[in-house]
Amino acid sequence: VSATLSAEPWRRDLVAAALAAPAASRADDPATPRGGEGADEAEDVAACLAHLVAHMPASDRATVSPAFLLRNCALAVRARRALPCAAAAPWEMFLSDVAPYAALDEAREE
Repeated sequence: VSATLSAEPWRRDLVAAALAAPAASRADDPATPRGGEGADEAEDVAACLAHLVAHMPASDRATVSPAFLLRNCALAVRARRALPCAAAAPWEMFLSDVAPYAALDEAREE
């Protein structure tokens, strides 16, 4: 996974730009990538990143790296696409229950 991701620096730039944007401007922005049914893998990863960043706690902004977010989203999307039972879950459920890199007080570890 990491070899593929490092070959595509635009993805790192996407994460960095999303982290820099004010939270209120991201969630309902029509330019925010949309994933799910009919999207390709890159669109799903971009939508996953946008969702995570839009809902990221302020404390994570200083500690969670763009590379960590990108790796997390790429692996989550790849698993969703590889497993029929995972692909059957609604996209919104995937974003809220599968894609997040940590739950509540879990350590943010790479």
